[in-house]
Amino acid sequence: MCATAGGARAIAPGPPSRAGGSRELATVTHRGAFEGIALAYGALAAHVARHELGVDGRIREYYTVDGSVTPNSSAWQTEIGWPIFRTGERG
Repeated sequence: MCATAGGARAIAPGPPSRAGGSRELATVTHRGAFEGIALAYGALAAHVARHELGVDGRIREYYTVDGSVTPNSSAWQTEIGWPIFRTGERG
């Protein structure tokens, strides 16, 4: 799934990545300027609510491509990681 708003794109979360211990991270990659990042957070929050159990912990942002790499904000990429404890798929 891909949602767009104001030229920014939020890609629906993929499989969780490992964060250590029994915790994992559900992740989503936001592509574009930071002004549109709320769309990615919304997609990720919906995914976590539907498939996993959110746990206490800091939500992480990894700036894989940012202003230090290119001034072109449409090329920026931010990976957002939400701590989860996998409980299995729910209908």
